[in-house]
Amino acid sequence: MTIVTEDSAVRFEGSTRVNKVILKSGRELETDFVIMAVGIKPNVSLAKKAGIELGLTGAIKVNAKMATNIEEIYACGDCAESFSKITGKPFYRPLGSTANKMGRVAGDQITGGDLEFQGGLGTGIFKVFDMAIAQTGLTEKEALREGYEVIVSHDRKPDKPEYYGGRDMLIKAVADKKTGRVLGAQIIGPAGVDKRIDVFVTAITFGAKAEDLANLDLAYSPPFSTAKDPVIFTGMILGKG
Repeated sequence: MTIVTEDSAVRFEGSTRVNKVILKSGRELETDFVIMAVGIKPNVSLAKKAGIELGLTGAIKVNAKMATNIEEIYACGDCAESFSKITGKPFYRPLGSTANKMGRVAGDQITGGDLEFQGGLGTGIFKVFDMAIAQTGLTEKEALREGYEVIVSHDRKPDKPEYYGGRDMLIKAVADKKTGRVLGAQIIGPAGVDKRIDVFVTAITFGAKAEDLANLDLAYSPPFSTAKDPVIFTGMILGKG
């Protein structure tokens, strides 16, 4: 797999299908097909017409009850802003999992309940061929932008022992140098990525520190993990920072 950075596509060529991509640099790439992944914008046209306030992200501004600035009008899902559990600031991460939580809160509030949305970490995972890629919380750049002095770890470990067919995953994690609090993680690998990112999600949600990761009593048996899980190694590395 070849990854091209600091360049962008400006034109597609082909008669009945795309067979060539022309980059801004002038480079030409032969291709069998093209996947467009250019991001998502919230559909807020109706909200604008109704006078509903939009947030800093361009999505509909809501409070923890999913209420907008207009009484008895609620918004949830991909059209509405969320907010970060770490910074408390609004962000826009249109995910089905987030939309479900928002919808539950909105429905509860409309029917007289008292549920409130607890924010999110922007957790996501996707698959590219045989590689899974996942992330949660703040990236290194985001943490620095928020004013944190960060500790960063890079950890390459197998999802289970090699004699059981273990394959390496790469974990990058970020923690606050001052407090040791884990701020975010990104993982790429062919197996076991979903399990590890969910451990990080839980740890970050409950304010775990690097040393807490190193002391987690995670499930171990050779078919499933190494004796020291990759997450535990990450905690050990961050703890030395």
